[in-house]
Amino acid sequence: METYKHASHAVGNNIWHFEWCTKYRYSMFRQPHYKNLMSILLYEAANRYSMEVITLNVQPNHLHIIVSLPRGMTDIKAEQLLKGYTSRLFFLVAPEARLRYPQGHLWSRGKFGITVGFRDLPYMVDYVNNQDMHHALA
Repeated sequence: METYKHASHAVGNNIWHFEWCTKYRYSMFRQPHYKNLMSILLYEAANRYSMEVITLNVQPNHLHIIVSLPRGMTDIKAEQLLKGYTSRLFFLVAPEARLRYPQGHLWSRGKFGITVGFRDLPYMVDYVNNQDMHHALA
């Protein structure tokens, strides 16, 4: 991963660590099939919008993802695309989840994002992968 991406007139990387929560911090992903579904949907959304998922960890009421964005895409746009796409497909695939969220708002409005450089990338990947221990779920 320590190589720059080359485009027609641009060179560089755009790596971000994102975190966001479910609406009202409900533990929607405590059930393994919902957790697996959300992981699949996030990979699908990233692929659809030319993002590269470096690592992902879905917790019961929030998620962490480190993703490499295409050059020129802002972090705000990336979060908007990921949250919107996954929310829409989640309710299409699991319509019973609308009992918890009747208005169809899966994600809270808040979000966290920080850039990640090559030097910090191994530490951030380790942090995301060890979220179960961090939240004492292991």
